[in-house]
Amino acid sequence: MKMCFIVIPLAFLMSILFLLYGSLAFGVIGIFCLIGLGLGNQSLCLILVGVLLVIQPLLGFLKLPFLGYFDEFLLLIALVVFLFRKFLDRKPLIRTPIDMCFGGLLVIGMISSIIHQIVPWSVTLGGALLFCKGFLFFYIFSNVTMRQKDIDSMMRIFVALGLAVAGYGILGAFFPGIFLPPLGIPSRQSYFIPSLQSFLGHPGAFAAFMAILASFTFARYWITGQKKALFLNIFFVICMILSFRRTSVMGYFLATLIVIFWKGLPKSSAAIHRNMMIAIIIVMGVAFSGSLGKMYTNLYQGYFTRGETPRSMLMKTGVQIAKDYFPLGTGFGTYASGINRSFYSPLFYKYRLFTVWGLSEDKDDFINDTFWPHVVAEVGVFGFLLYLAILFSLIRIPIQALKTPGDIEWKTFVLGVLMMFIISIVESTKATFYEGTVWAYFYFGGIGLLFSKFQERKVYR
Repeated sequence: MKMCFIVIPLAFLMSILFLLYGSLAFGVIGIFCLIGLGLGNQSLCLILVGVLLVIQPLLGFLKLPFLGYFDEFLLLIALVVFLFRKFLDRKPLIRTPIDMCFGGLLVIGMISSIIHQIVPWSVTLGGALLFCKGFLFFYIFSNVTMRQKDIDSMMRIFVALGLAVAGYGILGAFFPGIFLPPLGIPSRQSYFIPSLQSFLGHPGAFAAFMAILASFTFARYWITGQKKALFLNIFFVICMILSFRRTSVMGYFLATLIVIFWKGLPKSSAAIHRNMMIAIIIVMGVAFSGSLGKMYTNLYQGYFTRGETPRSMLMKTGVQIAKDYFPLGTGFGTYASGINRSFYSPLFYKYRLFTVWGLSEDKDDFINDTFWPHVVAEVGVFGFLLYLAILFSLIRIPIQALKTPGDIEWKTFVLGVLMMFIISIVESTKATFYEGTVWAYFYFGGIGLLFSKFQERKVYR
């Protein structure tokens, strides 16, 4: 009851502030999300937040600029309420080495921001929020207690949502003039074939979502041999390939190959299921070999052999900035961050990136079209190594969890999370996926939820 007197007024206050700039529907949803989180129904709240993040682009037809900040609004309020809960329950704010590493990364970024003061503090704080988004989701999810049946319900809900997303994408490919213009989404083609993108706004986002769902349906089939999971997996994989996004396809097939040939990972007892999945992967690889070969040739050329492409220039300049501002970098919000679309960083003038098409102040389409150069530039070599250490610690969580005994549902969830995180590492070579709220929710939230369940199982085993 004590929690109600704190959380409910806070929820209403923050939602009313959002109502001043947003819609009534979002304000009401925000209130119920926060009340649910504060009163203890954390599972329902976190599932609802995930669904809202996926369908947020559907509101593009409203053409309201503030709706683009709704995901940050949800994250910040969830974090505030969560910290209140921990304070009232008298639980420590930092309890794992990963939390300490995250704190160290934040300190490095803030110190370098104070030293160099390249951008205003409002931009620094906004850049810090984007930079740390994934770790904040991990922090929230790793401290949430969710029953296995709630996790199973979450996976079923997102698979159903994925079918809806894919269905809209197929309709948009066949009838682009009807389904895409109301959302302000342009029709895109690759090799004279319409790219599937649905209402997510870009084929890359669509492919990433399909890859996540393909990971969990693959894990389900790999563990159980369930035919329904096999059909769903094939459907999501085909949709992913027809988006023509290289890194998602490459990440998914890398994850599946690791699962297939890693002897220590759990497998279905029937060899026919494993052989069928291997055969399907081979057939798909051969069927799409021509298009995939062209895509990866273009990817390599974009980074290394085409001269001054936006991505290659961002990579080269990011490394140079890390050298010039050794060892702590330039600070948050200063280089190739999503916030630089709103505030153009002086570093782009200093290193003459404003002369590159797609990186200028009035044409900033590719300004955050890279990730690791962005990291090494903003938090320096020390922060870059710390970031890698955090990712290494995160990927060890599902690997260790797979070694523990558990039922089919547990093994499926763990294997799906492992595959999803492998895909995320490949995705990070292309763009700032770890800083997109919906992807941070899945990649880091999934690992955080697994960590919470893993710790719980170790305690009660």
